[in-house]
Amino acid sequence: MSILAFLLVLMAVLTKQKGPSADEEAGAHLFQLLIVAQDPIVMIFLATADWRKYMQVLRSMAFQAFAVIIAVGAAVFAKL
Repeated sequence: MSILAFLLVLMAVLTKQKGPSADEEAGAHLFQLLIVAQDPIVMIFLATADWRKYMQVLRSMAFQAFAVIIAVGAAVFAKL
């Protein structure tokens, strides 16, 4: 979902029209939904993870955190 949110930001930047906008674009709402919808999925992952292999769990969570940071950073930079 973070990667989709990042791609959504890229598409919004590439297709952004110049001029004032009275409301947030639909892309901003989709971005917010994608980011917030990850929380229950991450919680389910953590609850069902095989903690005997904690390095794999930590690696997966690190990738997830990195992807969220990249997506949110791109959105902030693009002012989506």
